[in-house]
Parts: sequence; C-alpha cells; structure tokens
Amino acid sequence: MKRSQEKWIAIGLPVGLVALLAITVTSFSIRVLEDYGLVLFTLVPLGMGIVSSVSYGYFRPRTWKQSFKVSALSLLIACMLLLLLSIEGLLCLMMASPILLLFNLIGVTIGYFLQSSNKKQTLKAFTINFLLLPILMTTESQILNQDGGMIGVKTAVLIEAPIAAVWKNVVLFPDIPEPEEWIFKSGLAYPISSRIEGEREHAVRYCEFTTGAFVEPITVWNEPYHLKFNVEEQPVPLRKLLTDEVPANMYKYFVSTEGEFRLKEIGSNQTLLEGTTWYYHKIRPVAYWKIWSDYIIHSIHLRVLNHIKKVAEAEGEYKE
Repeated sequence: MKRSQEKWIAIGLPVGLVALLAITVTSFSIRVLEDYGLVLFTLVPLGMGIVSSVSYGYFRPRTWKQSFKVSALSLLIACMLLLLLSIEGLLCLMMASPILLLFNLIGVTIGYFLQSSNKKQTLKAFTINFLLLPILMTTESQILNQDGGMIGVKTAVLIEAPIAAVWKNVVLFPDIPEPEEWIFKSGLAYPISSRIEGEREHAVRYCEFTTGAFVEPITVWNEPYHLKFNVEEQPVPLRKLLTDEVPANMYKYFVSTEGEFRLKEIGSNQTLLEGTTWYYHKIRPVAYWKIWSDYIIHSIHLRVLNHIKKVAEAEGEYKE
C-alpha cells in the first residue's frame, strides 16, 4: 500500500468510526429516550476519544499529540454532522463543547495507552462503545430522569428614576430594540415586549419572546414594590439556527415556574429594581448546565431590566 493511501485511511478510519458512533448514540439518547443525560455529555465523548485514538494506531502506534489532533478533528466533524442533520442546534453544541472536549481528551489518553499492533483492538473498542453506551443511556434515563431541584436567579439594576415611574414600566414596558449580545444571535429566544390583561391579582401578564409568550398569572400585586407571578405557559427556549426549527421537546428540559420584580426606593429619584426567576432543568450533569442556564437567565434579565431603566430614566428627563 502506498504511503499516501495509508495516511488517508489512517485518518479516515477514526473519523468515520467516531462520526458513526456519535450520530447513532446521540440520536438514540435525544430522539428515542428524549434524554440529555450524564452518559451523553461524558461517556460518549470519552468513547469517541478512545475509538479515534485506537483506530488511528491501526497501522502503527501514534504519539499522544497525533492522536489528539485526529480525535479533535473527529469531534469537530461529528458536531458538524449533528448540526447539519438538525439533530442538535448550534447554541447547544457551543455550550456543550467544554465538557465534550474535556472527556474527549481523557478518552484520547486512554486510547493512546491502548494502542497496539493488534488490529482487533480497533474493532473491540468500537464494539464495546457502540453496545455499552445505549445500555447505559437507557439505564440512566430510567433511574435519573428527574429535575435537579428548583433554582433561583436574581439580577438587579439601579435606576435614576422615581419608584412610580419604574413600576409603570415593570408592569408594561414598550418594545425592546433588537439585541446586540452574541448569545441572542445564536438561536436563543429573547424577550421583545410585554402586555397585561386584567387588574391587580386577577391580571395575567404576557411576556412576548421571539418563540412565543410566557403566560404569567399575577399572584402578588403590591404596587409599587412587589410584582410576582406564576408561569402557566412558556415558549421553547431556543431555535435551531440553521433550519430556524423550534424543537418542541425542549419544553421538557428547561422549565420556568415563577418570577418576580421587587422595587426598593433608595432616594427620591433612585430605585433598585430586582428581577428573579425560579426554574429547573433535566439536563445532566446539573452542576455544569446550571452555569449556562444561570448565565442565560441573567442575560435575559439584564435585557429587560436595562430596557426598563432606559425608558424610566428617559421619561424622567422628559418631564424635567
């Protein structure tokens, strides 16, 4: 066999095996089990690293650096296929990339030490991963498919305006301009306006997002200090960027339960506005995904609170 042919086979073999492994088990977890679990985000990239390293050493043992390069290429191509086949969205892959890369590196290291001249090693590594991962996914889905507990996220801004002016814009704020933040341009749903029907505790607030409306029955109306509401309905939190598809099953994985605004009069013309959201999600590992979900909610809070701040302060300047 010519050296150039051997080179292309040596690279193509791990890339093809890892892509097949990733697409198959990821589709099984998401579309069959409807579960974003610990196995998906840890053992799958671990297995991908092992298979790519071992299969890359099919013709001759490779250095760790060589194994890492091929494994990284395999992971990148697998993610691109997941995106192009609309199995996953760009934002999800971006958020998952740190944990995927970490466990892929561990897999590369294990695969590097498993390299040998024995050609059966590649088939063995692939078969074990291909059969074991769906079994572990199914077991995890049956045992751990529950939410990770209620989480509260609070964000505050100081507004140079009287508390009455701030309250008015909390209850009903005008349309928010298009976002400039990168995260809102990656498929994440974001707030654009609000409206309210009814009065006081019998009112229902509608916070319009790009994918639909949050339906929020008011539970506390203590004007002008405290507005609290339950979340009766919510839109999906994101779109798949390339297809603009709204993944309906995302309702199951991120659930907002209630929220509130608290206003504190600091001075005659200063108000501290706090927004809090309570939510839970079913994406594991919870500790890792909490970092992202808290960041996203803070970003959404700031989009709304800073808009209220801008409008309330502008109204104060106009009156002066």
